[in-house]
Amino acid sequence: MKSKITLLAMCITVCFALNTLKSVAQEKINGCPNATFEDTTFTGWTGATGNCSNYPTPTVWTPGIVSGALNDTVNDALSQHTLLTDPTAYDPIAIDTGTHLPAIPYLAPGGGNVSVRLGNSATNSGTEKLDYYMPVTAQNTSFTFMTAIVLENAGGHTVNQSPRFEIHIYLNGSTLLTGPCAVYSITSQAASTDPTFFPYKSGVNIDGYYKPWTNSTIDLTPYIGQSITVEFVTQDCTLGGHYGYAYIDASCGVMQNQVSFCPGSSMAILTAPSGFSNFQWYDSTGVAIPGSTHDTLQITNPVVGQHYTVAMLNSSGCGSTITTYLAYSTNCAVGIDNIANKNIVTISPNPFTALTTISFSSEQTNTTIKITDVLGKEIKALNFSGKNYVIEKGEMQAGIYFVQITSFDKLRMTQVVENRKVVVQ
Repeated sequence: MKSKITLLAMCITVCFALNTLKSVAQEKINGCPNATFEDTTFTGWTGATGNCSNYPTPTVWTPGIVSGALNDTVNDALSQHTLLTDPTAYDPIAIDTGTHLPAIPYLAPGGGNVSVRLGNSATNSGTEKLDYYMPVTAQNTSFTFMTAIVLENAGGHTVNQSPRFEIHIYLNGSTLLTGPCAVYSITSQAASTDPTFFPYKSGVNIDGYYKPWTNSTIDLTPYIGQSITVEFVTQDCTLGGHYGYAYIDASCGVMQNQVSFCPGSSMAILTAPSGFSNFQWYDSTGVAIPGSTHDTLQITNPVVGQHYTVAMLNSSGCGSTITTYLAYSTNCAVGIDNIANKNIVTISPNPFTALTTISFSSEQTNTTIKITDVLGKEIKALNFSGKNYVIEKGEMQAGIYFVQITSFDKLRMTQVVENRKVVVQ
């Protein structure tokens, strides 16, 4: 049994609805309308279907969206492009073998209110695709796609015969870009040894492999003034007996760090874009800052004009580098050092096997920490004072858990609630 490594998905509950509205407004302003499917339509997207029995011979595509009812079941062979809006629904096939609970919600954690299922669990050598076309401007240099993948185990098949999922990026409609930033391809055969995929089974034998929702961002800055087409493709096995399908959501924005820095503040905070999983921050001399390997950099005694650089990799190994020159934020409250009072919470390691530590950037007093499983069952609840709290695995089974942290913001005289996901291996 391969070791289980599950990607961290982080969400701040009090901001979820605002972030959803922001992403919708942002995509309309930045020139990627309905990338998130928020119109509950396929407007802006083009679809096609085909038969893959002759793969790797190029597929003869039949243009058009083939969609059933909203939130249609995964076994409907007539629904190959399915809009999903049910926030309580989960994929019925991708079941965690440790917790025996569903592992893929219909909607991407931290994503929008709508997603799409591409393909289904019918087995008929079917293949389907969705393409999104976007002119690249200075306002949409960041494209983020969220995917979850289910590939049935096709024992005895060759690589070319196996179910697969692929992402391609084309420049100006016809030039296929190469490298980890432009191509992703996985078969059920490769998924069996990929640590980001996990097995599912209905009996003793493994039925297939799934990958939970994963965010990846690509930097489109080099293509400003041109256009890109992002293509998602799912494919059954070529012999007609095994399925492959995926869940998709997407958004766009500006590839830049977010800056929290106000006049008179003794601290500045830089936050890297979402959709990346590995980070290293560098100071103005180009020297790596020790320990600064998270998406947030906290700067003590900042100076306007200082610059900092972050090098990032997404889950596919696609890299990007951003340099930010410190300038005051536009939303500062006059006379209030709101940055110095900002509390940063990290949980590391995550996933963990024995214990993990919740670390706070500022001293806590009577902060409530509550841990629940995916069904909402309370595992532990306590009041905490200090800066570091250790979670021990104890009797917690392998799987996903939610940590709710409730603290008091002395600046705004209000409670702040943060929800984080942790994974026990």
